Amino acid sequence: MSKTTYTVHINDREVSADQPVNSAKLFSPPSQPNTSQTITVDVGGKTMAGEPFERTIITHQYIDKNGKVFE
Repeated sequence: MSKTTYTVHINDREVSADQPVNSAKLFSPPSQPNTSQTITVDVGGKTMAGEPFERTIITHQYIDKNGKVFE
């Protein structure tokens, strides 16, 4: 089995690096009221056939002054 990892950036600041995907650890971004965050997740590893792969997932969220998250 190959090692697949992910790295998380929030507003271009690295907050989690080279975490194993199979670790069952969930990442929860810090939430600060009245902020906008761009969350980028870079995933890399090898397929079952042994071919290397890289993927990037980008999402955006806004947290209002009451802490409600809008994605």
